[in-house]
Formats: sequence, structure tokens, C-alpha cells
Amino acid sequence: MKRLIVAVIAVISIAIGTMGCAMKPAGESEKTVMESFEKLAAAEHDEKAVLDFAKENISSLSPENASKVIAELEKTQKGLVEQRIDEAFEGSLQERLIEQSGMAAKIDSPGQVQDQDLKEFVEMTRQRGYTLISLEGNFYPYIDYSMYKEYSKYVTGDWKSYIEIMNAEYMEFAMRDGALAISMEEFLGRILTAEKFMREFPESPKVPDIKKLYMFYIAAYLNWAVFEPPGNTLSQEASEGYKKAIAIEDESRFLELFKQYYTVLESEGFKLTPNVQNEINKLTQTLESEGPAGN
Repeated sequence: MKRLIVAVIAVISIAIGTMGCAMKPAGESEKTVMESFEKLAAAEHDEKAVLDFAKENISSLSPENASKVIAELEKTQKGLVEQRIDEAFEGSLQERLIEQSGMAAKIDSPGQVQDQDLKEFVEMTRQRGYTLISLEGNFYPYIDYSMYKEYSKYVTGDWKSYIEIMNAEYMEFAMRDGALAISMEEFLGRILTAEKFMREFPESPKVPDIKKLYMFYIAAYLNWAVFEPPGNTLSQEASEGYKKAIAIEDESRFLELFKQYYTVLESEGFKLTPNVQNEINKLTQTLESEGPAGN
């Protein structure tokens, strides 16, 4: 299970501020800062080193260069998260975290535990840019995208939107322990937000990450935990959510295909029949291959 959650974290592991522009120093100064950043990125470093660099320097950078710093932070965190997970399972750490936190949904403050070494572990986890989140009965370090929001006013438009999308997911996971953890309306909202990102920023380096999250949301919205016994029938909550979805008038490729799928679902008595499953597969394969803009 631990390795499965590592894989989920990896998958899952998404406007330019005028103030940032106003604080930008002369070009030569920015060049010097970026030379220092490039040396940092080229050398062996951890998450805290990049975070410390960002805190000290990001307000003096152009949106493009500020985005490079934040990209390096995320890259470093994703590269080290499995190591941080292993560290969180050393000795009796998990048992003590569970006992002293009262099995809270997350641990984001040293004040939630009593032992000094646990306080230091939590504080270092925070300094590295993670929050300890309870999942499957244990605590796992997840990238805390709320920390990225501090830098949103300095980065490019695509990074600003990406941070908002990823922060929404990590503040409240769409799925928990194999079950839907947010409303159908919220699910649809996340699908449409991800689709909008890909439509507005087709050249962004974050499109592949958002595409993975987009397809994850769609799979959950269509197939996971929305059909229930007896007879694999659409749940009442999903039925109400779907009715709201087909009433939306929006330039959305997902909604266009979803409305076609809904017609088949309705004709099959809102049951997960082979016909319905085939339509789900066709919808997801179409979006996987052509993208949200239908290209």
C-alpha cells in the first residue's frame, strides 16, 4: 500500500503581479541572481535550499525567471518525495505521530505533537515544503502547494493558474481511501478548470501534469464510486450532479462528449452495462488522444 500511495503522489504529485514588476531591480542585478540560481540548480541540493532562495530573491525576478525558480522547487520536491516518505516511516515515527496528533487529517504545525524530536521532524517537513497528510492510517508528506501561493504574484500566468489548481487538489483530495471525497459539482468544476488551463496555456510546460490530473478527475467522475449496488446503478448524488452538468452551456469539449454519453446512460436505465462501459472508454480515449480543444 505504501508503494501504491508513492505512485499516487507521483501522479498526482498543478496573472503576473504588478507588485513583482514594480520591485524588479536593474537587469544586471537580475542576471547576477539567476547566475546564483543556476549554480544552485546544477549542484546537489534539497527542497529547503530552493525555498530559501525563492524567499530571498524571487521578488527581484521577472515572471519568467521567477517561474524557473518555482519549477525547480517542484522538480526537487517530486524527486525527493519518496525519500521523505521513507524517512517518515523510520522507527516508531508513524505510531508516535498517530498517537500524539490524535490521528488528525493532517499535521502542519509542530504544536500538534508533544515530543521534541517529533516537533523537529514536523518543522523540518514544513521547511522542506510538505504537509503530513493522513492516508490509509498513516501520515505521508505531500507537497504543500499553499506555500507556492506566496509566489503567485511573481510568476507567469500559467504558473499562477497551475498553483491554484494544485492547491485546490492538495487542500481537499478528490478521492480518499477509494471513495469520492468531494461533491459531484466540485468534481465537474475541477474538470472544467483543468480543461480551461490547457485551452488557455497550450504551450505551458505544465500541460502534461494538468492533463494527468484532468484524466484522473474524468475517470473518477464517470466510473469510480458513482455506480452502486444493487445492479451497478448510478447513485442518487451522481444522478443529481449529472443532471446539473448536462444543463450547463459552456464551450467545453468534455461537456460536449459527456452529454452524448449521458444519452446512452439514460437509455440503459442509468446502470453500468457493457454498453455504458464502452461509452465511458470511448469518451476517455477520445479526450486522452485529442486534448480538451478537440485537436
